[in-house]
Amino acid sequence: ESEVKIPEDKKQAEIASEMEKPSNSLVSLLNGIGIVSSGLLGALYALAQKEKSAAVATIETVSLYNSGLNYN
Repeated sequence: ESEVKIPEDKKQAEIASEMEKPSNSLVSLLNGIGIVSSGLLGALYALAQKEKSAAVATIETVSLYNSGLNYN
């Protein structure tokens, strides 16, 4: 009989590497979600800054208008 015997350590290493594959796909999925989320947060931040600029400009305009009026 010429059977090829695989040492026990190699068997366990192969099983361990097979068990890691699903977790790697989960990690990849989580990384993708993180990248998309950071892009979304960046877009929302830019939108908030744009709205803030518009609000400040409106306040300045109203302030200039009110300071030009003479209440005497």
